[in-house]
Amino acid sequence: MSRRRMIIPISELITALGDTDAEVRWNAAWAVGQVGRGATEAVPALVKALGDPVSQVRWNAAYALGRIGPAAKETVPALIKALGDTDADVRWGAALALGGIGPGAKDAVPALVKALGDTDAEVRRNTAMAIGGIRLEAKEAVPALIKALGDPDAPVRWHAAVALGDIGPGAKDAVPALVRALGDPDAQMRRSAAYALGHLGPAAKEDVPGLIKTIGDTDASVRECAIRSLGEIGSEAKQAIPELERLAEKDPDESVRQSAHDALEKIRK
Repeated sequence: MSRRRMIIPISELITALGDTDAEVRWNAAWAVGQVGRGATEAVPALVKALGDPVSQVRWNAAYALGRIGPAAKETVPALIKALGDTDADVRWGAALALGGIGPGAKDAVPALVKALGDTDAEVRRNTAMAIGGIRLEAKEAVPALIKALGDPDAPVRWHAAVALGDIGPGAKDAVPALVRALGDPDAQMRRSAAYALGHLGPAAKEDVPGLIKTIGDTDASVRECAIRSLGEIGSEAKQAIPELERLAEKDPDESVRQSAHDALEKIRK
């Protein structure tokens, strides 16, 4: 006998957001987040919940707004305010929500740049991810993201690199710092730097020598990221052809061999 999933109307969840019991309120906010983009009618109640005296309610309200995504664009001012909340969980929830809203949250970029200096590492991590979600509209954050590539917290560095890639060619000033990151002892950082350089496309053509060196990395996933980056740079990466041909034929990892074949096709066009 199969179990039916109980579907609670959004109207009831909105009512529950005003319940006298805090646990009911925070569970209602979380439930709205599970509905996601179909819960747009709950946006006004969620904005009100961002001012709830209980931090768990504020945190889940921010989470829900992020899940609703671009349709919650009108909440950007309230989420900017939440970036200054006394509770770190609320701050990183607000950052994630702004990233979920995407380019429509471009007015939050100055506040997010400030949040990259937060004392809480989790806030900094989610802030970097949020900036990446805003993409090219977050171009003004590039200097702060370059600085974040030197953060003492490794995940902050990874997410900063990925965010630079998500901003795309507008982040070309980050190329020298990303080149240095290709030599980081942390494999995830090398992967993230290679990812970023690939998304910068031809703007990263000056880093072809660094990427050629990186496709010899001992970590297969790093090699693959670097190979894809060379493919995205395209014809400007012709000097990588001999090494890519070698990898396409002899690399022990099948995925790396296929990526090398794909990159060669793009470079030779």
